[in-house]
Amino acid sequence: MSDTPAGAGESGAAETGSEAAAGAGGPEADAATEGVDELRHEVDELRKQLADAKAAGASAEAGATPTGKRRLRSVAAVILIVLGSVLAPIAGITVFVRNQVLNTDRYVSNIAPLSKNPAIASVMATQVTNQLFSHFNVQSEIASVLPPKADFIAAPLSNAIKSQTYNIADKVISSNQFNQVWVAMNRQVHTALVSVLTGNGPSALKANQNGTVSLDLHALAQNVITQLDSRGITVFDKLPISKINLQIVLLQSRGLVKAQQATKLLNHLALFLPFLAIACYAGAVAVSTRRRRALMWCGIGLAVSMAVLAIILGLARSFLISASAGHALTPEASAALFDTLLRYLRTGLRVLFGIGVLVALGAWLAGPSRPVVALRRAVVRAYRWVEQGVRNRGWDFGPVGQWVAANKGVVQGVLVGLAVLVLVWWGNPGILGTLVVLLVTGFLVVVVRTLAVKPRLPGGASTGRGAGPGGAGPTTPTGPAAPTGGTGAGATA
Repeated sequence: MSDTPAGAGESGAAETGSEAAAGAGGPEADAATEGVDELRHEVDELRKQLADAKAAGASAEAGATPTGKRRLRSVAAVILIVLGSVLAPIAGITVFVRNQVLNTDRYVSNIAPLSKNPAIASVMATQVTNQLFSHFNVQSEIASVLPPKADFIAAPLSNAIKSQTYNIADKVISSNQFNQVWVAMNRQVHTALVSVLTGNGPSALKANQNGTVSLDLHALAQNVITQLDSRGITVFDKLPISKINLQIVLLQSRGLVKAQQATKLLNHLALFLPFLAIACYAGAVAVSTRRRRALMWCGIGLAVSMAVLAIILGLARSFLISASAGHALTPEASAALFDTLLRYLRTGLRVLFGIGVLVALGAWLAGPSRPVVALRRAVVRAYRWVEQGVRNRGWDFGPVGQWVAANKGVVQGVLVGLAVLVLVWWGNPGILGTLVVLLVTGFLVVVVRTLAVKPRLPGGASTGRGAGPGGAGPTTPTGPAAPTGGTGAGATA
């Protein structure tokens, strides 16, 4: 009769059996281990929910009113989400006004493409030509130097000179040299654009109290006269260009004065509104009793607010085109002016719209609904199927794979950091560019995890750094002295 207790023998047999199962290292054992990990995670979540329920019950028994507090917190979260969604587009506009319009270098880079726009070039050439001929009677000047019997050719010569003037103006505006003139002129115009929004400062672009915005073309007219002189046409040399009112009326709206007042206020708040909007969203998540759902609604609110801003900009674009009717600007030129001046703002709102959608989608995918849970499990199973395929095929990535396996977290962190640097360096990647960077980064992270997978050896065991001096070869479940026969739990598979 043995002195060993029965429980000890059963425990030893169980331990030996578990070692044998671990040593077998087959696909069934890996699947069982992964299943156990999932069950443990679910048990931890259930325990946490049970603890929260007990805490709530204890508060109710102590005389507290958790239902009333939850309602107050929910109402506060809703108010903060709405306030953040209202402040987000206003903050975007103020940041654009401060960083794009009130900064000379950014404004010049923004306005530079207009010099190569055919609609804008045609308007400027026509305006310069008409202004020159309206202030100087070319036909009378030609007739005064012709004999009386030849004065009938004064009108054709005047029309020919006018056509030549327009062609030269259009050629000058379309040339590469004019781009430099355009940039230099717009550096001066930048202060004028600031004066349109703030009502202060002299510049080439002026806005009066009646809401009329006009562009000064004296520099361009002087350049055209110089080009005419080089071709022997000197009829405009006596014309006092500095005393002529050479202006293009870009916009006339009584609401401009109110826009100037609003811009002044927004300019002072430009540094605070973005942080205030972010603080509202963060506060909504913090005070909410369902933070995941609050985060999802924050993303939805941001996306909706950017969509509303896009609609408002579209209406403003239509208003500008209709308001240009009867003025020097053609509808095509008005559209080109609006699209060029506000392109960075429209790009920024698209990026924020994409961020809102991604935040809402991420919060929704982290939820407990059955479709989402099924989707997450499908993704996990698909990746585990890839891992299992790598193990079963025995793919060994050599020293690179071993180094990646040992430094997997560091490599993944470096990849995420590089993605952030690429987005910052890119400047304005847009929604498509941001999505491409995120997808490439996610793919590389999956590749890193795949490189860290240890291949399955023919004997059924995985390679590892503890697999012998050579780092390869199967290992027996119970060590070198394992028995070679028998039907016990310690026998080899």
